[in-house]
Amino acid sequence: EKLAKDLSSGFGGGMRIGETCGALCGAMMVMGIKNGKQHSDAAAQKAQTAAQAIYLGEQFKENMGTVSCHT
Repeated sequence: EKLAKDLSSGFGGGMRIGETCGALCGAMMVMGIKNGKQHSDAAAQKAQTAAQAIYLGEQFKENMGTVSCHT
């Protein structure tokens, strides 16, 4: 848990420069960790994660109106 907090500490405020939302990036990191544990095949893991990342990004943008963080 501490490692995850430390790793993501620069994500706030859109990577601290008002760009891609840190919450979205963090969610994608967690998704990658989860998918990596489900597949022994790296290509399958990469393909699944890519498809889910696209879907997550689209849903995030639909719900929030943007993937940029302006806080």
